[in-house]
Amino acid sequence: MVKWSYVENETALLLAKILKINTEPALAMFLAMQSSRVQIDVLTAAARTALSADDFKLFQAIMNIRRTMEGARNHLVHGLIGGSTVVKDGVLWTDQKDYVRHTATVWGTDYAQMHTKYLEEVFVYEADDLETIAQDLEWLHRFIGNLWGYLDSSDVVWRAERYHQLCTEPRVQAELQRMARVGQQS
Repeated sequence: MVKWSYVENETALLLAKILKINTEPALAMFLAMQSSRVQIDVLTAAARTALSADDFKLFQAIMNIRRTMEGARNHLVHGLIGGSTVVKDGVLWTDQKDYVRHTATVWGTDYAQMHTKYLEEVFVYEADDLETIAQDLEWLHRFIGNLWGYLDSSDVVWRAERYHQLCTEPRVQAELQRMARVGQQS
């Protein structure tokens, strides 16, 4: 989950490239915004006015992927983690709201409900789950860097080739296709 700081830095650098401004002030401005939603709203507003239609569509696909990965990361980081003698190869996770509701229920009863319904709200993160989240964040970090590198280039021939490469990356291609389907339904 430490990788998320790198994702945020790459996203801040992307804002600098889109705005065509000095990187240090852009990083400071972006990181001063505490809400990820606000950060992305600001970045999207800048991108909508500064990028071509094709580049903006690619940008939107990346931001959608980022939002999904951020959700998975936030889910893990903002929950409660514990262990169990029964679960040997994983960590227990529960949402903070579920835990608080369970604790209030237990305190309000004779403790008979201590383990019944609550166990249905506990998730087990196995090592592979944690590795997948870490790899996804590493990919996102690199890909956002690739995107701002692409946007920074003025070589028209290279940009055309690179655009194709970025759009055909499997995750991006799948998101672009999803966006096209959703757009057709609207």
